[in-house]
Amino acid sequence: MKYLIAALQKVIGAGNEAEEANAATPTPAIKKGVYYHGTTTKEAAEKIWKEGLKPDLSKTPEYNLSRPIAGRVYCTKNLGYALIYALGGDVAGTEGMKFLLDKKGQFGYVFVIPGSLFSEIHPDEDEIGKAIYENKMPWLTDLAKENLSDEDHPDENDEGLYGDLLDGVADGDYSCFIKAGKLLLPLLTDKQKIEIIKKYGNVAHSGVLHPTEMWKIDRKFTPDLKRDGSNFFKLAERVK
Repeated sequence: MKYLIAALQKVIGAGNEAEEANAATPTPAIKKGVYYHGTTTKEAAEKIWKEGLKPDLSKTPEYNLSRPIAGRVYCTKNLGYALIYALGGDVAGTEGMKFLLDKKGQFGYVFVIPGSLFSEIHPDEDEIGKAIYENKMPWLTDLAKENLSDEDHPDENDEGLYGDLLDGVADGDYSCFIKAGKLLLPLLTDKQKIEIIKKYGNVAHSGVLHPTEMWKIDRKFTPDLKRDGSNFFKLAERVK
């Protein structure tokens, strides 16, 4: 357990040099893909377009397992997933967007990122936990059982302890997905990282990414949007 916590602290707080050493090289299939990133406000979108999609560490303490990993930015092949971030919630195909219109403004934004821009990649730590929960990768399930069944894990709310993290993953607790993913990430081989990325489509990239397209979606179209984002480009407007 002490090894896992030390490894976790290194992953969360490490600089770019350590990130590069632990990253996997994207395969030709991954580099041929198209990926997306969503953000909710015009201000954030303009900043991303001007400066690129940059690593952004939160102000939460370094021991907090929900803290973003240093040096990484996130994008996805799943346009519907990017829409969750663009709209401000998992609301595509639903009514009742007034609260988001009032809070975030008229438009949400989606960026297009060619996989050809990728250099050093990792699986999104959330998806590692999800993969354990879905139990579709026997080798990952075994790795989780070996390393997540310890009774003592750091609690994100205080310095106390809580119960078996593996039980939390099995119950479908999303916060446990994140924690489990971050704890197991240092133990994965490059081949295993690529397998998870190919299955779930979410990528954590080491370093800045510069999108090639920016689109905006009027939140009034939220009820008309398909949850998988398949009609997004018919309803959205290209900005850049």
